[in-house]
Amino acid sequence: MKNLFSIIITFLGCSYFFNLYGQDTTSIYVSPHPDDWQLFMNPNAYNSIKNPNEKVVFIHITAGDSGTGISSNKYLAREEGSLRAIRFMSNTFTTGAGLGTNMNETIVTINGHNILKYTYRNATAYFLRLPDGSPNGSGYLQQGFRSVQRLYNGIVPDISAIDTSTQYNSLTDLRNTLRSLIEVEATDLNDVTFNLADDDDTINPADHSDHIYSSKIMQDIANTLGGITINLYSEYDTGLRAQNVFDHDYLVSAGTWGATTSGLSDNLNSSTWDRTHNSWIGKQYYRTTVSTSHYNANIALNKPTSASGNELNSLSSEANDNNYSVNDNYWAANPYSQWWQVDLEDVYDVNKIVVINYYDGSRYYQYDIQASIDGINWVDIIDFNNNIIPASSQGNTFESLDTTARYLRVNMNYNSANTGVHIVEFEAYGDLANPTVVANIALNKPTSASGNELNSLSSEANDNNYSVNDNYWAANPYSQWWQVDLEDVYDVNKIVVINYYDGSRYYQYDIQASIDGTNWVDIIDFNNNTIPASSQGNTFESLDTTARYLRINMNYNSANVGVHIVEFEAYGEKQSTPIVTTSISNTKNIENSVDLNIYPNPVTKGDDIEIDLDSPVNGTILVEVYDFNGKSIISKTSIQNKETKIVSLNTSDFTTGLNVVNITYRGETITKNIYIK
Repeated sequence: MKNLFSIIITFLGCSYFFNLYGQDTTSIYVSPHPDDWQLFMNPNAYNSIKNPNEKVVFIHITAGDSGTGISSNKYLAREEGSLRAIRFMSNTFTTGAGLGTNMNETIVTINGHNILKYTYRNATAYFLRLPDGSPNGSGYLQQGFRSVQRLYNGIVPDISAIDTSTQYNSLTDLRNTLRSLIEVEATDLNDVTFNLADDDDTINPADHSDHIYSSKIMQDIANTLGGITINLYSEYDTGLRAQNVFDHDYLVSAGTWGATTSGLSDNLNSSTWDRTHNSWIGKQYYRTTVSTSHYNANIALNKPTSASGNELNSLSSEANDNNYSVNDNYWAANPYSQWWQVDLEDVYDVNKIVVINYYDGSRYYQYDIQASIDGINWVDIIDFNNNIIPASSQGNTFESLDTTARYLRVNMNYNSANTGVHIVEFEAYGDLANPTVVANIALNKPTSASGNELNSLSSEANDNNYSVNDNYWAANPYSQWWQVDLEDVYDVNKIVVINYYDGSRYYQYDIQASIDGTNWVDIIDFNNNTIPASSQGNTFESLDTTARYLRINMNYNSANVGVHIVEFEAYGEKQSTPIVTTSISNTKNIENSVDLNIYPNPVTKGDDIEIDLDSPVNGTILVEVYDFNGKSIISKTSIQNKETKIVSLNTSDFTTGLNVVNITYRGETITKNIYIK
């Protein structure tokens, strides 16, 4: 892996180099914010530093800037807090004078990225300064709503340090950089421990998104390295748990946090020495697991296979089952040409392929290999059709590939011995590719609702603002509905619902889907929920739903009679062949390009409304009114002229709630919504 990075390091004195000599174990403490590890991973961190045979590396993923970027020194204050905590712990058990505040500050270049680094005895600290992602992972406006969570989920394609020192062009780029950093620092990759937030929300509920997704990235790395011991810590939730750290360890934990808070306050920020933060002192809850994969794992092993055909008892699955025997354990088909393929079940950057054919010392095979992301469009990556070298037990290895693929296909074109073709074993190697950027298809799409509270409009539930401070749709009393028009028909595979959260209240609801806005299908039943709402919301995956409209029926709130949606997300692929419907939703909406007014709006049922189409020319207009399910209420033709531009309608026949008014004029149809009280 040496080609993955370059590194610039200055050692200040041979005594420091001597201190590293003999360290045979490495502990990695991943701190999403510079003041996390002190509260949740102590006294483990202290005991690591205290061990002279242990190298301790603190990796601070984000700047913890709370959206302020470099316009505030908050990130510098939090960094200083972490550095003071490291110095405090390092000097508590030493004899004689301490080392002072000189921490050997350097800028290192790893995998092409400049990263700030400090060293102090056997401790090393890195600060990546990625943007704070906010508790729910939405990110902040100043940083373009970039967050580790949104990068991991493919919602944003890249992420930059807040000080613009570097940009990570993909999740793979960030993951590879962190892996290279670990390879630089680890004395022995066979003796490394990762200390991370627990990403199991049944064990570590309602944790910060930066904690969870930093952990996920590091666990991905652990699974590529293999054999990594992983300590997974409960974090925010420990404030509600019993103290389990006592005596000297408790004093060290409290002192470490005190040193941290002094760094914050000395830099003109809140010390955060308060009831909330102090409730985490003296509590360390974690579980331990071990990663089992390895970086050179065969990513084709036991993955789903298919073939153009097969001989009896020579199935396609026998070509990637880890059985290398040529005694009737291979895929076979007859006559050539035949193809065999594997679905890697995810998109990988493939760098090596090994093909082992049946061998007898004389026969040889000719073939080519193709790659595909979607299983439909294929790219040629290996041409072995001129081969005349006999097959062997070692097979043929094709390295230094630069291929991104989910599917790999071998086209077996020739066997010098007979007309049959055979693969004993097929291997592929590589890393997970950066996921395709997945868009929230509900974002800023037209919304409607059965009602809303003042200044809590339906549009606030899909505006990409995840703040619970007066930015959500609200209506009361339950039950109430909210819906979004995706403006096209999609195959929806995931929905995320984030309700208002305060740590105790829970909501119950169900979700429906419709193609035409009239006929609805139940797709999600969440009416038995009793788990409190959180900033992570509720995610419903593996859906198989075709819809243009999605409606959530909010049926219960355990706290009061109001219902609230902070943000609603939907994900899926647009259907290539549109579904034709007769719904009014097919009407062309050009309300922003003409001057059409309806007043009053909202209006009390039974009162008159006036429709004013401001046009300088004469013409005939058709006025049509529908309820929101598409049922026709009124159809009226009127003559529009320059002197008389207003059409009056009585609303006695209108439906209470949302109604749709269509105005057809000079070949164009204009749509306006009107709310009947």
